[in-house]
Amino acid sequence: MSALLQYPGVGGNTKNSMVIRITFLFLAFGSFAKAQDSSYAKHMEVLLAKIETKTITSEDKADLKSVAYNMEKQGQKLDDPKQDYEVSLDLLSKAIKIYKYLDDTFNLANNLKFRGYVLAKLKRFGLAKGEIKQAISLYRSKKLDWSIPDCNLYLSRVFDIEKKIDSAVYYCNLSLNYWESKNSARRVFYNQTMLISLFTKAGRLTEAKMLQEGSEIIAKGTKINLHDLIDFYVVSEALYKKTNDFSNSRRCGKLYADILTGFRGQGVTANSYFDNMP
Repeated sequence: MSALLQYPGVGGNTKNSMVIRITFLFLAFGSFAKAQDSSYAKHMEVLLAKIETKTITSEDKADLKSVAYNMEKQGQKLDDPKQDYEVSLDLLSKAIKIYKYLDDTFNLANNLKFRGYVLAKLKRFGLAKGEIKQAISLYRSKKLDWSIPDCNLYLSRVFDIEKKIDSAVYYCNLSLNYWESKNSARRVFYNQTMLISLFTKAGRLTEAKMLQEGSEIIAKGTKINLHDLIDFYVVSEALYKKTNDFSNSRRCGKLYADILTGFRGQGVTANSYFDNMP
């Protein structure tokens, strides 16, 4: 991963070169814990302390956004089965502190949404919902209404983790209805995948199958992100198993495995959100 790609606009002067070097150092480690003793981690903690003591300089401000970006990227590995959610919570909380200082409403709301999901993974459901609803309020305050459906999808995930399926269906439908009104095939596809999973869990198998068949049509006529296809084939396999359609279950399982094999051939480890759900 190129630091120049991650941080467009960074120039070649000495100060920015130092930021690039410490960024590479940070990204080389598998988790924040392994980077605690790195120069990058120390630099980050100094900047956070300066925010607390209100001693940030104009030069410091130039570094803050890249520091926050690094923390949120590490913290947003939300569906990695090896992810430590306490570490995610810490990283996202620090990114949020920086975005509040920078008065960056969009990125602040994004990270509140992600932090809400992490809190749900830690079974802190009331706080989780509050964070995501706060993100919705912030998006509305800046008329970023197109970001609200994703918050509703995250609320659906929170209720799913909490095993409150009816509420999860409600919020997923809010997101799905918005993207249907915008004719966004990819977003419709992704939300339908979530709804297929929820209907399968609720025993609403006829509705799940209708959605699955509709999504198959979308997948054939639209260029769908491979990660979204992974999710789709996982939930489709589960649906077909539950309806004793083992031929289609095996078909979807093979399609899922084929995509994972392709990723591995490129040195990429991929997994589905639904792999980690009960």
